[in-house]
Amino acid sequence: QILPSNYFVDIIMKDDPRLLVIANPLYPGKYAATKFLELRDEPPYGNLYDFRAAEMYLVEAEAAARQNDVQTALQVLNTLQRERGASVTSTSSQDALIDAILLERRKEMWGEGLEWFDILRLQLPIERITSQGHYQNISIPKNSNKLIMMIPAGSRHGARPTAPASRVFIHGKKGPVK
Repeated sequence: QILPSNYFVDIIMKDDPRLLVIANPLYPGKYAATKFLELRDEPPYGNLYDFRAAEMYLVEAEAAARQNDVQTALQVLNTLQRERGASVTSTSSQDALIDAILLERRKEMWGEGLEWFDILRLQLPIERITSQGHYQNISIPKNSNKLIMMIPAGSRHGARPTAPASRVFIHGKKGPVK
């Protein structure tokens, strides 16, 4: 189940038509997502996405903004925002536009797991606090090994099955998570 924070629901997604949540029946004062409704009684449940057109619009807008083509980036971003019935962005600053695109990416793709990739590629820290409606306090510095997903040694190409306790990281180094 996707559990968006109160901060995300009340502040970031305020008045945004893409917000699909209900009051969480298990956690009073919190929210539960209805974005991914279970459509079947057996796996796979709900809507699973690979790539969506909206993501491609946001990739195009971010690429244009990072190349300082503010006009193209703004046009692509606003096309998506108008399609979604969201407020359109108006800025001429490259940095402000990149921030707006990343925020729009967070709004459009929430609950789909893409924020993790943005955290990695942009080398961002993770700060989540209960006072913003998160379920627990989390503080992970940028580039932390805690952000690296481990692949079991037996799952690597050409590897023979090993004990399940072996810990091999994506980049191939063994060791504890720091």
